[in-house]
Amino acid sequence: MADITASDAKRRNVSPVSSTLNIATRDIDCSGMEQSPEDGEFVPQDGDPGSGKPTAPDTDNTFHAAAEADVFALPQQATSLAMVWGSARRGDRQALGDQRVPVLMHGGIEVECKLFNCSDQTALATQYPVGARVTVAPAHGTIAAVAGDTNVSGKKRLVLTRMPDANLGWCVGYVTGTKSAGTNAAAGDTVTVYLYDKPVAVNASMAGFDE
Repeated sequence: MADITASDAKRRNVSPVSSTLNIATRDIDCSGMEQSPEDGEFVPQDGDPGSGKPTAPDTDNTFHAAAEADVFALPQQATSLAMVWGSARRGDRQALGDQRVPVLMHGGIEVECKLFNCSDQTALATQYPVGARVTVAPAHGTIAAVAGDTNVSGKKRLVLTRMPDANLGWCVGYVTGTKSAGTNAAAGDTVTVYLYDKPVAVNASMAGFDE
């Protein structure tokens, strides 16, 4: 019973909601990453998963925090974030050794995502209420379906995470719905989000500090 990183047992973590995709995809070279990207993971366009300044600690506050000084992600890293789309079991990805992966690059899109950080002690809809902002953060734990998945400092995957209402930082979209099989959040549950064309910087007034 703790903070977990939920994921799909079949490694198909992203499903577009709309049957008409007004979206441009792009293959990203991720050969320099410590681990092959997973479906639903976020990577910058340069394929470098370093989530903040080289001297920054690997914490959940890299892309969002209560204070601006604790948001370590550089603008060029944050604004180029894109979600990996395409199961790691796809033949074309396997043929390339997962060194090049497709991402949702341009155009807003609504997706059902099974890869996200949560607590298994609370209802999913409470953690991800409709309209809540979402950001990215290092995974809470290893992904059970990925053999040899590593979750140590400097090698953590960047995954979907609820952005507290009062926090500052980089927002990648907002929640439009949830699906949970049980009372509390668990692996296999789904968070549906609308992903912005590009991450948006949230300042103090947007975060509601002055309300």
